[in-house]
Amino acid sequence: MKTFNPILKPILFMAIVLFISSCLDDKETEVPRTEADELQELNTFLLQLEAEDFDIDTTALGLYYINIKDGTGPVPLAGDSISVKYIGYFMDGYPFDSSYKSETDTTLNFRYKEFRLVEGFEDGISLMNKGSEITMIIRSSLGYGPYDYYTIPGYSTIIFDVELVDIFED
Repeated sequence: MKTFNPILKPILFMAIVLFISSCLDDKETEVPRTEADELQELNTFLLQLEAEDFDIDTTALGLYYINIKDGTGPVPLAGDSISVKYIGYFMDGYPFDSSYKSETDTTLNFRYKEFRLVEGFEDGISLMNKGSEITMIIRSSLGYGPYDYYTIPGYSTIIFDVELVDIFED
């Protein structure tokens, strides 16, 4: 019976350990995203939009938005039932959420200021009236902050194209 050379045993053991460790997803070696990373990407994105002649406005809270279409009538008040259509995506255009998930109802209906929304989305809704459409550019401090939220990494700017379909005053 042939035995392993005693020198080969440690080498074989190390080779197996290295192979197994290279196959594992090592989260500790990933460099975490920072607020500085986000702000640099956001500034580049905003400059690109301005170069393409988009008129970007900012609210007092710091929400960036682009008015796409004016609506009519009053803006929603706290407690009003509203109906919106929206698509949420990242700055690279990759979508993460949409009201168009169902073929039968493409709207999200909720009571304004009573339904939990990210601060930036709620701020954007306050600018809208029936029929208006805007693009909201929400930095993480008005969105999900430094923490991962489902498919949204921490310190991510998120964008929503939103149409306020209707306001039902109660």
